[in-house]
Amino acid sequence: MYSGKFFLSVSLTILIRVKLSFLSSPPPSSSYVPIPVTKCLIYDPWLDPLATPGPLTPSQDMSILVINSQQFTLWTEHFTQVMQMVEKHGGSLITLVKSTHMQFSDFLLLPLIPGKQGASTVMDRIEQLSIAFLNEHPFSVRRAIEHQGLTPRKMVVTTIPGKKDKYGKPKRDLEGRIGDIILH
Repeated sequence: MYSGKFFLSVSLTILIRVKLSFLSSPPPSSSYVPIPVTKCLIYDPWLDPLATPGPLTPSQDMSILVINSQQFTLWTEHFTQVMQMVEKHGGSLITLVKSTHMQFSDFLLLPLIPGKQGASTVMDRIEQLSIAFLNEHPFSVRRAIEHQGLTPRKMVVTTIPGKKDKYGKPKRDLEGRIGDIILH
């Protein structure tokens, strides 16, 4: 009889192998008709696990909107990659001030979960921007923001005196209130 620990280990090994196999699979042959995707909405992407450059490129008539958290915007190396991807494909990039990666999930809205400050504000802003993006033809980020009675902010990075991040560097922050929008 196998122990639960062995079963878990075998399951994880199979899952890892399947996932790696999936990530390294070649794109479908040209005999398949592409799915007619016209809009691509990306929430707070983490690009490190993706192969660069990726095997597929979006179609010319696809609109792309990336909504980024403050955390991933202040992660300089990662933000540079995201910005290059968005510019390469003619998309739009927005950062929500004072937002965290976890706030892009409804997890923080569950009862008894700590760290909820601003979660509903961020979720509301994500919802408003997403609906505007999916409903407008053609989509204009600036028009969608102004339609909500908001004004996009300029990105101003400040350091918090006396605070350090986990790497010992001065802790950085974006000027503004939670849910403010920075249009890059």
